[in-house]
Amino acid sequence: MRSTRSFRFDEAFDEWTRDWQYNDNEEARGKAKYGYHLYFPQWHDTDIRAMLRRDRDHPCVVLWSIGNEIPNQLEPDGYKMAHELMAICHEEDPSRLASSACDRSAIASRNGFMDELDIMGYNYIDRLYGTNTYVPEHARFPRRLMFGTETGAQIHYWLGVRDHDYVIGEFVWTGIDYLGESSLPRRGSSAGFIDIASGKKANFYLRSAYWREDPMLQILVSGGGATGEARRGAAADGAARDGGPARDGGAPRDGAAPAGARVAGAAEAAAAARGVASAEGLASPLGTGRQAPR
Repeated sequence: MRSTRSFRFDEAFDEWTRDWQYNDNEEARGKAKYGYHLYFPQWHDTDIRAMLRRDRDHPCVVLWSIGNEIPNQLEPDGYKMAHELMAICHEEDPSRLASSACDRSAIASRNGFMDELDIMGYNYIDRLYGTNTYVPEHARFPRRLMFGTETGAQIHYWLGVRDHDYVIGEFVWTGIDYLGESSLPRRGSSAGFIDIASGKKANFYLRSAYWREDPMLQILVSGGGATGEARRGAAADGAARDGGPARDGGAPRDGAAPAGARVAGAAEAAAAARGVASAEGLASPLGTGRQAPR
């Protein structure tokens, strides 16, 4: 029986002191109008210490986060609160590193905010650098560790991790479909590698192909409908939002197609000859050096 390993990036806050209108990067309405910023000054010390003390004995926790897409990352003095929260993390648990998930790294990496972090955390770094992902940031910060605190399904995200030892990993939004964050007639997001009935989608096998050294082939039948919706309103079938890179279901834009993409065409033709609607075959590129669970 195979063992399953789960690694947790334990996150404390979604906002600090800035009001709900301040960061509209992903939602036109910004943060919640009656959100935690109303209580942060009084309760942040108590609440983050409570989280750290509750979870620090759990071995699955590998990193702490002082916040996700925090509007204060845009402020000239936002680094001061980052420094305070990082100090609390180190005081309560000296054994683990801490970070923050920065969706405005173009600013946060220049105003001192990200300098306070043990590891630099990036949400959707391809918004800045396309398929080059972390390479330009490494040129700026050659001695810093980095990771994708939130990324998409596209292969260039994984290649940015696989091919650069200064990038320790990524957290993909999202691994599994979920209810919510959608609009009628949908009940939930279909951006995951796995659907809510535990069915594995095409991108699951494509990622597996990049993780494996042994050949891997999977044929999928599709009715030709949309492959799913990306988080926060991006178009289905991997279409880009606002001219940026696709975040869900799109074909990799990383130069030469992987072996799986080449096999897909042959499988499609064979399926069509048998009268099947469509099919995709995904085979493993060589030399990835990783073994994925079957």
